[in-house]
Amino acid sequence: MRLFPRYVFFVCALAAVACGFLAALALAGVLSGELLDALARWHAPIMVHGFLLVLIGLERALARRAWWGLAAPAACTVGAFGGLGTVFVPAWAQVLDERIVAAVWGVAFVGFAALTASIYRRREDVSILVEGVALATVAAGTALWASAPTEGRAGLWWACGLVGVIAAERLDLARLAMPKWLPSVVLAQVIGVLVALTMTLFVSATDFLVGTLLATLALTFLVNDVARRTRKSTGVARMSAYAMLCGWGWVAFAAAELLLFGYPMEGMIHDSIIHALTVGCLISMIMAHAPVIAPALLRRSIAVTPASWVGLVALETTLFVRIVGAGRDEEALWRGGVVGGIVAFIIYGVASALTSRKTNT
Repeated sequence: MRLFPRYVFFVCALAAVACGFLAALALAGVLSGELLDALARWHAPIMVHGFLLVLIGLERALARRAWWGLAAPAACTVGAFGGLGTVFVPAWAQVLDERIVAAVWGVAFVGFAALTASIYRRREDVSILVEGVALATVAAGTALWASAPTEGRAGLWWACGLVGVIAAERLDLARLAMPKWLPSVVLAQVIGVLVALTMTLFVSATDFLVGTLLATLALTFLVNDVARRTRKSTGVARMSAYAMLCGWGWVAFAAAELLLFGYPMEGMIHDSIIHALTVGCLISMIMAHAPVIAPALLRRSIAVTPASWVGLVALETTLFVRIVGAGRDEEALWRGGVVGGIVAFIIYGVASALTSRKTNT
């Protein structure tokens, strides 16, 4: 597959994450204004579909080596920029609404289903089924958001689904170093999470089931992930290992909060649960896998430098500050954690860009 479309999607994903950061600062009260207030309501769906799913879809399309696989990240991008267009181009708001954007993202999920089925036919691996179930969970979250365009309940579906995608990636990338029984156990866990999330639509008290299953998933990887051994290595392997272990630790933390408090639709506990899963797990995992994925995705190698470590440590520290601020209901502390997390991501991104080198792979 040619390099140009890869960079187009990558640049679009960066534009989406930039808008997502602005929306986060607006939600935190750091920035204000009519435009930013309108942008704030798109924070979660843009970060999920315009950033994370675009990168996941691009990586899957490259794994399948098929141009038609780009339909999934393309639909995610079109939907994301359509939603952002309603904020920045007033005329678009007269034509587009959340249901139309969600319908475009629905096309993306059809593309993901086709990609998953095609890859599974070529290589009947349980990790691919795990990813299929996880993406179905994300798709269901998008359907929920379309019916009631607030992050609310959909946020937990999105976060749990994307954690499941990470679990599938870990099984795939380290399949030779993990126990043979592990993929089947993880498949049962992600199916259980999907069933438990469905039950919460009818009985909110079943949130504890989601927490229990997330806790078992986190424990499964904390015990069995090859990162436990590679943390004693050097360079990329060492940093990736610590990032991965931190990610699973944050999943365990979110699970504990679900067990203790359930899942509030808004408020500080809600913020703590969602961002432990998204920032704590997903962004940590992006930092962990970037040196591995970048050569295949962009034909650029990434070196680990002290600045990379600064970005990772800052991310984990500022998320801790954010959650402490949320738990103590101290807005200034919580707001500082929000800003610090964005700065940490930028530090890591800049460090990666400055050390990247062209490869022939």
